[in-house]
Amino acid sequence: MRRTTTSALAGLIALACPALLAAQAAPAAPDSLLKATADASAANTVAINFVWTLVAGFLVMFMQAGFAMVET
Repeated sequence: MRRTTTSALAGLIALACPALLAAQAAPAAPDSLLKATADASAANTVAINFVWTLVAGFLVMFMQAGFAMVET
């Protein structure tokens, strides 16, 4: 029983050490993180606007086809 407890404790310590070392790492500078987030957000905004414009254009084209089907 004692050997099982010791090996379980050793396993727990082996798993906890990398997590403790990662927690002690220096965090990124807030200014650079904010700048990176703002740049990524600006790039995504352009892409989302472009895709939304395309979707709206396709819907208008299909709307015309739908009106033609209703009239026939």
